[in-house]
Amino acid sequence: MPITLRQRSKIIPLFGFLAIVLFIRLPWWFIYYSWRSNRPRRSWTLHRTIRAQLLRQIASLPTTYGLSDGRDLSLEVPQEELEPLSARFVWIPELKEDLVGALGEHAASAGVKSIAIPAYWILKEGSRWSPEHEKPLKDEKVMVYFHGGAFVLGTAYPTHPTAALPKGLLKYSRSLSRVLSVDYRLSSGPPFEYANPFPCAVIDGISAYKYLVREMGFLPQNITIGGDSAGGNIALAVTRYIVESRLPHLPPPGRLIPASPAADLSFSRAGPNTSHYLNAASDMFDLTPTAESISPDKPHRRAYLGGMNPEESRYNRYISPASRFAIPPDVDGDTKLFSGFPRSYVIGGGAEHMFDDIVALAEKMKEDGVDVTTDFPPDALHCYFVFSWQEPERTESFVKCADWLDAATVAVELADESENILS
Repeated sequence: MPITLRQRSKIIPLFGFLAIVLFIRLPWWFIYYSWRSNRPRRSWTLHRTIRAQLLRQIASLPTTYGLSDGRDLSLEVPQEELEPLSARFVWIPELKEDLVGALGEHAASAGVKSIAIPAYWILKEGSRWSPEHEKPLKDEKVMVYFHGGAFVLGTAYPTHPTAALPKGLLKYSRSLSRVLSVDYRLSSGPPFEYANPFPCAVIDGISAYKYLVREMGFLPQNITIGGDSAGGNIALAVTRYIVESRLPHLPPPGRLIPASPAADLSFSRAGPNTSHYLNAASDMFDLTPTAESISPDKPHRRAYLGGMNPEESRYNRYISPASRFAIPPDVDGDTKLFSGFPRSYVIGGGAEHMFDDIVALAEKMKEDGVDVTTDFPPDALHCYFVFSWQEPERTESFVKCADWLDAATVAVELADESENILS
């Protein structure tokens, strides 16, 4: 997908920045990090350290210089373009019914509604779309996936870097044969116009889930909801709506995979001796551990929150499910924050600045009775599974998560058989 510059006045500063990185910073890094004691993680090789430093510079470009993926969500991608990628374009229809509960109130307050959105079916490598894919095979397993990008960047296009996790699971899983990757609406904010604030992306995720259940005919227990970074936040929010709404036509999914999820947009745990500070030098984001760096007024968070008071992000379970102050629902007297959530596989890198939030998320889910498996490589950075140079952690996580997915599938099938026998 093309990368475009939304602010042409920044072309010269952008080239100046790149020149500084290539001709000044890069040579200096090779010298400075030749000593292992100077590296953010002593276990890192020089190669990994240099790649991490370059990534930190690249990650700052979109918000600083107005870069975007240049995609037009109103255009359908031709199949001849996607055929070599073992993929297929599909339109997800808009929701016809109104949202209910807390999310419905948020949608009304923000003045946002459901629209038709694009998505991509991603098949196992080398596979081709055929008429049999128009409906699920008997007891077929499927995943709906939400890409990362801080709510303001990224795309579900099959060659985008954030497609790495669904592709990795397709490669190593025996039970998963396809993934629906959703091009949800991206938020924007100053210096651009406000657009698509919360809960637009969540609404799009609910549309995709309903499409799998009602349009395609997949059994809910055969569906896995997953996402990385901001997409992990969306995956958690979509699952929450399905669980809390208790709509008869929209039963809960069988599994959930939040990968390096942005689980607390309020950063309620940030402070000295936390991962937000201790991992500031090792993560892919070039963050200075200050109050400003964790402020809800950072551009991507401000864009996602839209007109919402940033203080509300501390309490809103849809926005910050791992917040120390998240207010749980009260459904039939049950006030557990994650009551009713499906079995989950939580992924996080020990070197990422949000690591404490991810650990807190997993612990709270376990405390509330959710069957949780964790995968926390100690020296991996944020969304490490996206980067081919983050080995062996990357492939190890693909294999472990795929094994979990296959084992969870068998467990559900055995439970269903036992229930049928007893009935």
